[in-house]
Amino acid sequence: MSSLPDPTGPGRWRVALRDRLSRNPAGANVLRMLAGNASAQVLTLAAYPVLTRLYAPAEIGVLSALSAGMTILAPMASLRLEMALPLSRTVREAGSLLVACFIALLLTTAAVTAGLAALPTQWPGDMAAVAPYRWFLPLALFVFGGYVIMVNEASRRNRFAEIARTRVLQAFSGPASQIGLGWLGFGTVGLMVGFVIGQGSGTAGLIWRLLRGENSPLRCWRWASVRAAALRHRHFALFSSWTGVVSAASTYVMTIAFAFIYGPAISGFMFLGERVLMRPLFLISSSILPVYTREVARLGLSEMDRLPALFLGVVKKQALIALAWLLPIGLLAPVVIPWAFGSGWAESARYLQVLAIGYFPTSVLHPVLHTLQILRQQKLSALLDVMRSVAVFSAIGLVAWLGMPPLQAALVCSLVQAASQAVVLWITWRKVSSLTTAARQG
Repeated sequence: MSSLPDPTGPGRWRVALRDRLSRNPAGANVLRMLAGNASAQVLTLAAYPVLTRLYAPAEIGVLSALSAGMTILAPMASLRLEMALPLSRTVREAGSLLVACFIALLLTTAAVTAGLAALPTQWPGDMAAVAPYRWFLPLALFVFGGYVIMVNEASRRNRFAEIARTRVLQAFSGPASQIGLGWLGFGTVGLMVGFVIGQGSGTAGLIWRLLRGENSPLRCWRWASVRAAALRHRHFALFSSWTGVVSAASTYVMTIAFAFIYGPAISGFMFLGERVLMRPLFLISSSILPVYTREVARLGLSEMDRLPALFLGVVKKQALIALAWLLPIGLLAPVVIPWAFGSGWAESARYLQVLAIGYFPTSVLHPVLHTLQILRQQKLSALLDVMRSVAVFSAIGLVAWLGMPPLQAALVCSLVQAASQAVVLWITWRKVSSLTTAARQG
């Protein structure tokens, strides 16, 4: 006869934790994501002291331009149709949306490739250092776009543990490939190939786990249902896709612009700052984002009264975490950066301190970034994205026109980025409040 666990025994905390998580599935999902992302972040940070000794700042600067370009174009990759996956009402609709997403991804990647082919073969000034590696952009966009699609499918099916596993796989395979190729002397090409391998391993991992076997939603799709699903969720393509590009550009375009204005070495210093400052913060916000998105989709249909508390709770916790990370790192950067990454990277500490100003509101906004889109407020979301991007692009144009030194230019752009992100966060909160009030009165 089996006996029940002793509630006073040494394993009582595990029993209590399991019981608590069973009553709070959203919290359990966040913890699963957090565990995977934390493991991935540890692997990534452990690799960078090796990478910065194998690759020069200018080489990593070229990678930063590729990474930023991929991130900016990613929202257009599958026309944001993947965001509708958690809203799917049936397995057939989900399968049809998946097919529509991958068709859009193929077409977008082909368009980017054609656009790059149409560019001149000779690029002026510091842009010439990036030009030979531009063909990695559509390849990286394809594998990363596929990963975003599959993350949304995993979220729809409540398979957050699968997402967490692939994050660890990405964090291991990408840097390991870059280290091995760098040791073999492949230089910048090694960085690029390793980056694509890391992104592709996550995509392949989720496809293998979610799209095989009897439970695959791809068993149910038909061409007619693909068209119907795409039409039903066309507002994501019409508004969220291009505005997502605009939104991402407001955050990442500075990395690309500084590579062209001041050279890839400066971009490399900024890229290291982003990896040290923002990636650990994205560890938290990326753990919350898919769970929060799923909860917003659910509450928006039936329990709108609970949405403001959810929104504010996520924002407050992320703000406290961001402050607790950014302040000590910013103060210790001049000592820690040369010791951890090598003396050639000492200048990166000053950029890290400056960029922290813009990274704080960016990290606070990140976990709730898709709130308006999930609530079908795509037009307002588009307006805010355009406003934010115009502000940042104007700042970049101003510092280039005035010929500011790179560190001063980074400070100006960071201040503008911080102000625009704060405005977007405030307006999003006001809209959530007004929609909740309207739902109560209706």
